[in-house]
Amino acid sequence: MNKLKIGCLLLAILIATYCTNINKSNISNTSIEILYLKGKVETTKAISCGTLKKGKTAFGIGDTVIQDKHIFNQILNQIIKLKAIKVDSLTSICDIRMQCKIKLENRDTIQVCIGEFNCIVKDGFLMGNNDTLVYLMRKYSGYYNYFSKEDLAYFNELKQFAVPGNYKDLRREITPRIP
Repeated sequence: MNKLKIGCLLLAILIATYCTNINKSNISNTSIEILYLKGKVETTKAISCGTLKKGKTAFGIGDTVIQDKHIFNQILNQIIKLKAIKVDSLTSICDIRMQCKIKLENRDTIQVCIGEFNCIVKDGFLMGNNDTLVYLMRKYSGYYNYFSKEDLAYFNELKQFAVPGNYKDLRREITPRIP
């Protein structure tokens, strides 16, 4: 009788361990966390990479987490293609509108920020243009939804890729907050 109880107990432990390991193997550690300013925002000072935070601000902040492996890989492939550019006094300021934290499988992170005029900062360094990266980040975060169709005509990357099919004008949902 004791052998039967011990056997059942061991079988239960084995099944529980096996099921736990199956669940862990299906979970991806990779993700992209995106914070962005909703709509047209006028500021007195340029917003630097790393300063956008969730919470109470004087303007609406959107946030998105991308975990889809296909989308993650599309974006990561564009980040890998980025090349640092020589900085001069005209290109040294990138007024940030979107801030992204890319979490890699090995637990490393990459920080990428996109500015008002498509300037890109990666881990503190100014990068050359990459309209594909800008488009993917803005598309999958919902960033375009906080601009009118007329305003979207001024986005350079949309001349190449067009307005996303799931575009919705959500400008009415922007609720400015007073700090």
